[in-house]
Amino acid sequence: MVDALVLDQDGNPVRGLNRGDFEVIIGERVRPVSDARMVEADVGPRRFVFVVNRRGALPAQLQRVKDGLAEFVSTRFRSRDQALVIDFAAAPRITRGWRRGPGDLLPEVKNIPAMGFRSALGPAEDAADAVVMFSALAERLRELPGRKVVVVFSGSLSTFVGTPGGDLEPVAPWGWADFPSSKAGSDDAPSMLAHVFSAANASLYTIHLEGARRQEEGILVSNRDEYSGPMRDYGDGRGITARRVRNSSASLSGRRMSAFDRPGDDFLSSLASDTGGTYTARATDFARILEDIEYSNRLWYELSFEPFGSNVPGHYQAHEVRVRKIPGLRVVVRPGHVVPN
Repeated sequence: MVDALVLDQDGNPVRGLNRGDFEVIIGERVRPVSDARMVEADVGPRRFVFVVNRRGALPAQLQRVKDGLAEFVSTRFRSRDQALVIDFAAAPRITRGWRRGPGDLLPEVKNIPAMGFRSALGPAEDAADAVVMFSALAERLRELPGRKVVVVFSGSLSTFVGTPGGDLEPVAPWGWADFPSSKAGSDDAPSMLAHVFSAANASLYTIHLEGARRQEEGILVSNRDEYSGPMRDYGDGRGITARRVRNSSASLSGRRMSAFDRPGDDFLSSLASDTGGTYTARATDFARILEDIEYSNRLWYELSFEPFGSNVPGHYQAHEVRVRKIPGLRVVVRPGHVVPN
């Protein structure tokens, strides 16, 4: 079963579709939909997860997050909705567990620290920490029924290849066996995360903390070098030293590079594109972005179909979902599914 949002040209959810209106494409073969059930948020609770990455963030950016979340919770979060707040600084911290309704959630939002955390690690270890956190979150969400919406507020995180001989050099305290992508048998962390969040029936919406920036950073350029480990300036003319990580963005495909109007961030953009969410790079009015996310998730369709050519539980298959014979509609769906048990 796969969730699909169907939106018209103005971004409004479309009602009244049935199974004959949908088709699933796996490879080049069309799979009929055996059932299509329309689900409305008014009927049952929605589950939101808000992840605030304070590593490298400025106080003004975090205050915008708090203000935007507070406005969203006060005006658009419903009494039956549930939310989990994760504060990611030195380590991920779940504030008080699942909160129901604006009365319970608003104090959690106000208690999010507005101080950034300056990590002593380099971008490679920060990215590895983030992958571990997201992997654990996906495993937890997999235990809960229904659709989940994960909203990530973060500055830039670099993607990395998790296989020996790849573009990421092994750096302490991480060994190759510690990388989740190595354990999953995937060649890069974004692909692994797309699989585990698909199995958890969750979509990630990622929002860059910095908003409109003065210059392009070229983060998606494959030959961009980065540095890992503590940055040390010895003050004796030797300059700043750190371990060099070569071509840390090389695991990204050209599709991801061209999918956005601005090369904002490899990790955040691929998380969104590969899990059926959206990536926002230029916004500073976070309340408006959250309202758009909430509005598009008021109505969705649960589509049931049989996978092609694999009866192996846990096998990941890429797919595409289309609406047949109705022009002008946009289908938002995760680009793959995990064969269930």
